[in-house]
Amino acid sequence: MRGDLPLPGSTRARLLEAALRQFSSQPYQTVEVNALAAEAGVTIGALYHHFQSKQGIYSVVRDEITLRLLDRMEAAADAAPPGQHLRAAVLAAYDGAFRVKAGHLLLDPDPRRTPDALTTALADAARRASLTEPELTAQLLTAALKAALTAARAHPDAQASARLALQRLIP
Repeated sequence: MRGDLPLPGSTRARLLEAALRQFSSQPYQTVEVNALAAEAGVTIGALYHHFQSKQGIYSVVRDEITLRLLDRMEAAADAAPPGQHLRAAVLAAYDGAFRVKAGHLLLDPDPRRTPDALTTALADAARRASLTEPELTAQLLTAALKAALTAARAHPDAQASARLALQRLIP
C-alpha cells in the first residue's frame, strides 16, 4: 500500500478500508470475501481484479500495519535514553497497535506463515542491547506484547493497566 496509495474513495481505497476493518476485528479465516466486497460497496470481481485473492488483500493490509508499527518502534528506540531502547520499542508497538487499530492483524498468526516481523525487530533491538539470547528474548517479549494487547482488547478499561504490566516486564 505504501508505494501504491490509492486515490481516496476509489474502489481500491474502499476495499483496503473495508479489509482493515474486517481483518482487524476478526480472524483471517472468518472474513468472507463477499462480506468484505459488500462493505466496500463493490463486487467480488472488483476485489479479485485489484488483489487476486483474499490473501492478496490481507497481505497488503497486514504488511502496511506492520510497517507502521515497525516505524514507530524504530523511532521510539532511536529517541530512547541508553539502555531503554528495547522497552521503548515494545511500548511503541503496544501504543501503536491501538492507534492503527491493528487488532487481529497483529494478534493472529500470518496465514502466509512468514516470520513475525515484530519478533524479528525485537531480536535486532535485543542484539543491539547486547542481551544474551536475543531471539528468545524477542519471542518472549512478543508473546508478552500480544498477551497485553489481548487483555486490553477484551477489557478496554484495562488498556493502561496492561501497558503498565508490560512495562514492568521489560528491564
